[in-house]
Amino acid sequence: MVLRLSGAAILFAAAACADKVPAIGTVTGNQSVGRDSADVTETVRGLTLDCLAGVDIQAAIATPAGTQMLQQACRKELGALVAGWSLSPRAQDAVFAGILAHRSAPYGGSVAITRASLITEPLLDCDNYVMLAGYLLKDMHPNLELVYVGFDGGVFGNHAQAFFIDTNTSLLLDPTIGLAARTTFDDLLMGKPVERDNVLVEAHPPAAIIVPLHNNVTRALETGDYRPSNLLYYLESVESMIKFSDHAAPYWGPGGLEMLLLHYPTPAARILRQNLSPKD
Repeated sequence: MVLRLSGAAILFAAAACADKVPAIGTVTGNQSVGRDSADVTETVRGLTLDCLAGVDIQAAIATPAGTQMLQQACRKELGALVAGWSLSPRAQDAVFAGILAHRSAPYGGSVAITRASLITEPLLDCDNYVMLAGYLLKDMHPNLELVYVGFDGGVFGNHAQAFFIDTNTSLLLDPTIGLAARTTFDDLLMGKPVERDNVLVEAHPPAAIIVPLHNNVTRALETGDYRPSNLLYYLESVESMIKFSDHAAPYWGPGGLEMLLLHYPTPAARILRQNLSPKD
């Protein structure tokens, strides 16, 4: 999906994010196809953090200093949850950034892109969640970036996730559903299943609106259902997302499809074409 705010178009593939400004390039059609929505939460480890009990997350992350205070308050407890993953403090903080983003607001439509706007949004969808996670990681480590990955088609449709990639460490983050998994980009897209011990997901039941997404993502990790043919983009910083999307923005709309697709030399461009082509 692409959205435009203050003259800039921001590119993301959004998880069932069809509620965003349809006139600016909402992807429709193959949204959340995938499997049945039978609950599979019990197949992965549930994540709870007592250190965040009763905390107003939006108020607490209002400033980078507030994020850092939560980081210190939760470091020991989160460290115990991921003890078997052999994570560096930086990698552990990436997991924490995803958790904070997930807990900051329920799922819904938003066009926010800046840190200041994201931390006050009443609702967020998948592109907002991954971007907020990136900002929160920067609160703790200003020189670190997440890698933003968009998918289209496949078992969960159009969706945005993120990777934290550091020396000898790779993590998949999906703050939309509150998930972290120890896997690499290559292993994931080669269809290698992720063992249950290497997946954590928020223990609370997902909101009804994201139950199908929640279950399809967790099952795709367990069964190795990610495919290279569903890759829509791979962007290595917030700045690169903004610049790329701004460059593609003029081609969203009537008559611009062929030029738009030149900006997506990726396998899932075919899904984008199907979703944006005029319907008979």
